Amino acid sequence: MEKFTVIILHYNQMSYIETAILSVLNQNYKKIELIVTDDGSSEFDKDKVSEIIDKHNKNHFDYKILDHKKNVGTVKNLNKTLKKATGDFILFFAADDKLYNKEVISNFSKEFKNNEKNIITSQCIMYDDKLENALYDYVNPKMALQLNKKSVNEIYEKMCEGCFYGSGATCYRKIIVIVVGHFIKVFLKNMGILMKIINLWKIGLIGCIF
Repeated sequence: MEKFTVIILHYNQMSYIETAILSVLNQNYKKIELIVTDDGSSEFDKDKVSEIIDKHNKNHFDYKILDHKKNVGTVKNLNKTLKKATGDFILFFAADDKLYNKEVISNFSKEFKNNEKNIITSQCIMYDDKLENALYDYVNPKMALQLNKKSVNEIYEKMCEGCFYGSGATCYRKIIVIVVGHFIKVFLKNMGILMKIINLWKIGLIGCIF
């Protein structure tokens, strides 16, 4: 069974961190590495994070807590953290987000096994600040599924019209990190540029909610 590394990026979001962590620990996929990484927050409580994980880690997932003392920004924090990741696949999201249900990682695993894609991106839902009421879906599933039939250049051109993928609902094979070396800021802002740079790699979009 291949390992998924799930990275939770934290910056002054302690009021949400437990919800984010539990959404990972409750996954029904059995081989997950959880990394919680803080970007020099004024309120990060490493002991509390450890306590939450130890209390609810029924699947005995491996985990790391990285407490960076200096604020370097989301992308640099992510790049530092990627060096610690040991999974075959990488998924990352902010500490004020959460995985939709317990099958998210299993769904990603099935999609990677069923095709030769190196990146799988899916639909996500935007909630209110209490993570209770859904506001709208982000990523049009009909458009995403239609794009799977297009060439890399056609997908690139469509995404340059507007970035409609959710970075927190996108999973990468570790090979991408190895070959590219790191993420740069523009990758997280415009999937089209990322696709142009790695246009020889296969990317898939799926319609279900993650």
